[in-house]
Order: sequence, then structure tokens, then C-alpha cells
Amino acid sequence: TATGLVEISRLNLNLDFVVFQYIDGVDYMAVDFGSDVKLSADSTMLTISAPLTDKKTGAFFVFCRDKLSQTFAFQQRLNGEEERDYFGMLVSIAPDGLVVVALSRRWTDSGSLYVFSRNHLEGYFFLVQKVENQFMNCADLNFALSADGMTLIYGAACSINSPWGKDVVSIYSRKSRNDEFYLQQRLDGKEGEYFGYQLDVSSCG
Repeated sequence: TATGLVEISRLNLNLDFVVFQYIDGVDYMAVDFGSDVKLSADSTMLTISAPLTDKKTGAFFVFCRDKLSQTFAFQQRLNGEEERDYFGMLVSIAPDGLVVVALSRRWTDSGSLYVFSRNHLEGYFFLVQKVENQFMNCADLNFALSADGMTLIYGAACSINSPWGKDVVSIYSRKSRNDEFYLQQRLDGKEGEYFGYQLDVSSCG
């Protein structure tokens, strides 16, 4: 079964990128390791997705370091709940690395967004909220998290499956990083235009 290898490079004195570290999915019994990779703004935290792991239950892995001169060390593994969840197929992290949102998508059922916050003292992530929607299993689902971790938007650009006959973008907000997101607004597209196919959000939402 195919796994994956993530290469981490950095600039040398000649301004050339050279490989600094390899992280091999074989070491973590991961499948499709590296399908999605995210780095915090200060480059001290790295998330690597492996959505086909454990019979496609999925997982993503958190690696950390204290200084840029150090290699990344394994910190935590976060797992999906059921087979064919494809958990972690898409991951978004706040620039400071304290909020992570991961997508799972069941092709025959529904999808979910998992919102995690990081414990300041121990450095581990804990689940804050699971946002579920029966139309999150659309193949063209996309989502974005604001830099402050307070606004979350997602859209499912699949008109034929939409309960409203057209695509929608849902906007969620919350008051603090320890709170759950609540639905603030829904933006409706027009039939057949794949509204919400690509999404982005400003740093403050």
C-alpha cells in the first residue's frame, strides 16, 4: 500500500533550497501520507494528512519544533472516527498554530469539520466542536479559516445535491477560541454556477 514521504527544505547561505529533513509515513503506519501539508506562520508547527490510513478512516499528524534550526519532532496523531471517513483530507491551521480545522467526508453519507484548539501548557490539541452537514460529502467541498480562528466558512459547489437547488456558502463565527462556532449567515449562489468552489477569508474574518 502506498504511503508517502514529506521533504522539508530551507535556504542555505547560497540562497538555494536544500533538503533539511525527511518525514516518512512508513514510520507512522500512514497511507497517503502528505496528501495535505500545512505549516504555521512561525514555521514551528507542521501538520501532515494521511486520509487513507486505517481503511480510509484517516488521520493527520502534528509535528513541532522550538527553533527553526531544529528538525521537527512528532507531537500528536489525530484520528477519524469510522472507516471511509477520509479524515484530514483537507486541513487548515491558524497562523499561530493554535487552531486546526480538519475535514472528513463520507462519500455515501455526510461530512464533518472538526475544530481543534491547542492547550498552551502541554501543546496538545483537543476537540472543541464537530460541525456536521449532510451535504459536506460533496466532492467540491472547500472551507477556509480566518487567521484569528474566529470565522469559518465552507461551501459545497455541487448544485445537483444541494437541498435548495443551488450552491451555498455557510459562514460560522464564534466569540472566543474555546467557544463553538454558530451559523451566522448563508450566502446563496445561482443554479449551475458552482458557487463556493474556491473560498478565502480575511485575517480578521
